[in-house]
Amino acid sequence: MVAWIGGCYPETLPMKILRVVASVCLGVLSSAGLWAQSTGPDDRRITDPNSVTSTQNPRARAIPFEDLYFTRSLSDASWSPNGEEILFTTNMTGRQNLWKVRAAGGWPVQLVQSDERQTTGTWSPDGKWIVFQQDIGGNELWDIFAVPSDGGEVINLTNTPDIREESPRWSRDGKSIALNYKPKEGTVYDLALLDWATHKVSKLTHEASPNHNWNSVAWSPDGNTLYANRFEISFTDADVYAVDVASGHTSNLTSHQGKVLNFASSLSPDGKVLLISSNSKGGYQNVALLDISTRKVTWVTDTKWEANSGDFSPTGRSFTYTLNADGLIDTYVVDASSMHADKLPLGDGLNTLAADTNSFSPSGDREFGSAG
Repeated sequence: MVAWIGGCYPETLPMKILRVVASVCLGVLSSAGLWAQSTGPDDRRITDPNSVTSTQNPRARAIPFEDLYFTRSLSDASWSPNGEEILFTTNMTGRQNLWKVRAAGGWPVQLVQSDERQTTGTWSPDGKWIVFQQDIGGNELWDIFAVPSDGGEVINLTNTPDIREESPRWSRDGKSIALNYKPKEGTVYDLALLDWATHKVSKLTHEASPNHNWNSVAWSPDGNTLYANRFEISFTDADVYAVDVASGHTSNLTSHQGKVLNFASSLSPDGKVLLISSNSKGGYQNVALLDISTRKVTWVTDTKWEANSGDFSPTGRSFTYTLNADGLIDTYVVDASSMHADKLPLGDGLNTLAADTNSFSPSGDREFGSAG
């Protein structure tokens, strides 16, 4: 698994892909797009097992069992507001801690040193603070912590040993942080708000069903609405909601009959459109745009493979999605005006979006993901 930053979009200058230490400039995106592929398993050519060959290396040694303990990972990347730094979680020292690195390249700096694990780090809108979740001894009873983005004392903002607070999401004015909230003995996740000034946590939703969870997606530009997914724990039914922050009133934006999955992943910068994944079209998961005011759905993909919505660019003129086709995952960039989709030329593999909050850089000229 390697990290990449790259893409070439109509609204941006050429960008670079970073594969470990190699840097390759992207020229032109693949123009084949989605439609050059098979539309799904029905017209997929069955592979002849006798045609499958694997490259052999006679000098390769057997992997000692002990070497497996030295596997390292990187996850939860997050752009700084000025686009100059990238925050991420890695266990390169043996613990899942927060690190950051210059977006232009360089040696990473460990931001938090702890025997406990940290994840879902995200920058405050002014770039001065980073909040993240941390548990104790792997007990998954997460608290929300804050640390100055330049390093310094770590502050436990919630300090609730019997409650899970997860997935912090800043409001655009930096005054509130949306959380996923679950008591230790509870069965479901609700939404909660953390006041940045007082550190007080208040529940926003009060789920009555024993088998439905909530998770936040995005704040409206004015901070009055929190968009969220409410889903059945078996992942057979889900809807996208608008939650009024002042009253907690919820509005279902994807009401339906029967069992249907609707998940939002990103809000357009103007706050008018949600990027969603849905299997309401024939039972196959596709990507669509949901107009919030009219509830109209505009389909982006039409496939029997698995398509997952990604992120809007900072201008809203493009957005991303991934396509899991025949065991390979590709990342696509879509021009919002023409709906033309281009595949990022990363080669065959598992090429996914890996950033937390938004994979696009604040200027929209770079994008973060993983390739493997």
